[in-house]
Amino acid sequence: MSACSSPISLSNIRASLSASALPRPRAARSAQIAVDLPRLAAFLRDRHPVDTAKRVAADAGVPSRTVANWLVSDAAPTFQHTMRLVAAYGPALIVACVTPVPGWAGEAARAERKRAIEAELARLAGELAEVGGV
Repeated sequence: MSACSSPISLSNIRASLSASALPRPRAARSAQIAVDLPRLAAFLRDRHPVDTAKRVAADAGVPSRTVANWLVSDAAPTFQHTMRLVAAYGPALIVACVTPVPGWAGEAARAERKRAIEAELARLAGELAEVGGV
């Protein structure tokens, strides 16, 4: 026989695998992340002042009636629709209407804005060169 002091049994296995013997997963933080609907509507209207619902629908691949509901704050976007909006408008959308703003989103929005400004400066430099500027 073996030198074990007790026979292997289901109760012995359970005891050795008790919750105190196993590392416990870190408790999930109760995140209170929310989309601020008036700020979402303002962001979308700022991007598309004319035909907002139609243009957002085209950008994000969401029905225009659904977008119209968001614009009057009748409904919040679903997770899937929110992801489509983020894909269409980038981290600036998150910064504009999600609270609290995740740190990575703020950094990504600033980097995206910097790239847009640099591209506009390059475009303006080219236009200036075309008209004979310095």
